[in-house]
Amino acid sequence: MTPTNHGTIMSGNEAIARGALEAGIGFCASYPGTPSTEITTALQQLADEYDIYVEWSVNEKVALEAAAGASWAGIPAICPMKSLGMNVASDFLLNLNLSGTGPGGLVIVICDDPRGHSSSNEQDSRFYAKAAQIPLLEPSTYQEAKDIIPFALNLSQEYQVPVVIRSTTRLSHSRGLVTNGEIPKREWSVGQLNDDLFNVPSPHLKHRNLLNKMEQISKVFEESSWNTIPTKKEIDVLIISSGISRRYSEEAIHLLGVENIGILNLVTTYPLPRKIVETALNQAKRVLFSEEIDPFVEEEVRSLAIELDNIPEFHGKRTGVIPAYGEMSTDIMQEAIAKLKK
Repeated sequence: MTPTNHGTIMSGNEAIARGALEAGIGFCASYPGTPSTEITTALQQLADEYDIYVEWSVNEKVALEAAAGASWAGIPAICPMKSLGMNVASDFLLNLNLSGTGPGGLVIVICDDPRGHSSSNEQDSRFYAKAAQIPLLEPSTYQEAKDIIPFALNLSQEYQVPVVIRSTTRLSHSRGLVTNGEIPKREWSVGQLNDDLFNVPSPHLKHRNLLNKMEQISKVFEESSWNTIPTKKEIDVLIISSGISRRYSEEAIHLLGVENIGILNLVTTYPLPRKIVETALNQAKRVLFSEEIDPFVEEEVRSLAIELDNIPEFHGKRTGVIPAYGEMSTDIMQEAIAKLKK
């Protein structure tokens, strides 16, 4: 393992695993499925050295149940899975959101597969976070993929909700330079389960509590330094990006050599940081959305914009400027920007 404050080349999945170590994760349960598998195999190789329990479960639902059990007992837990795996795990997720995760903290990493390189579809799993009304984070660099794990775990521990981190194939499997942080000593201990984990007979009261938690988390996201805000006061085209699409957008702008373009990159994508988005929209004439796979952020922003006095011109997957299928790329962003700058 590379020492603290040293840079090393690693894949996005390896960066996530390193982030789990730096977060103090003590439990990992998963089911193998590309493009997520390397997160668990990386932790498995270091399990004895760092006293982490790592298991391959019989499916993703069982893995999530096991990770939740660890979190309920006070052990920080992570549960990586591929996109299709969330279909299997969703039955439990949509109850766990109300039960809460207890004191340990639980991070769910979902690796989507745009274009379906190793999957039977190219589903967008971000909608599960919205359906469950739990926080969603999308790292856009290898460094963020590592650093976001401790942040997500702390968020889960404070509000006792599962936190979803969404990666995609190119971030998970490509490689880049990552600077490592410290790996803390294990300070957690197994405790007694709380007696308020049951949802029945009043799940509506648990739902009320969840909504209150999400309102508080929304305030945290508004003040978060994870989101990259454009510095220009007047912008012709504002690109709103999430995940690795940020990198495609930056490269396209560089290659085209265009001016008066700003990027609002959202890492805290749900709940949407409304004030940040509103401020950026008020500076722009036109907005271009850059995200993989479905127009998740685009739809959230469009819903928000209805309340604004001056609504900018929106372009993205819903208008056909960006393809509504397949992977994003620098070429796609170049073509889209060129159309808007004519």
